[in-house]
Amino acid sequence: MRGLWEDGEPYSSPWGFDPAEVHAPLSIWHGTQDRNFSSAGAASFASGIPGAKFFQTDDGHYSILSNQGSRILKELCLWPRYPTSIARSNRPCTSEFHK
Repeated sequence: MRGLWEDGEPYSSPWGFDPAEVHAPLSIWHGTQDRNFSSAGAASFASGIPGAKFFQTDDGHYSILSNQGSRILKELCLWPRYPTSIARSNRPCTSEFHK
């Protein structure tokens, strides 16, 4: 039960900022088979962030990472590059998906 609480706490606790103020590229991925948290809640959260992309897949809570990992990495490689003052690194993506 503690793990479920720790996973869900960010959904119900204040973040200390308004997510609508996020202006960096953001992708939110959620599986419809997630029995812990609803896809509708994730979609609602994503809709409150300007420019956020919401991806809904037929996966569960943790299986989304193993089943969609390559799609998630490909999406990250398509994001625009930001100056190093904003991003940790401006190195080009070296993923096989960015060829």
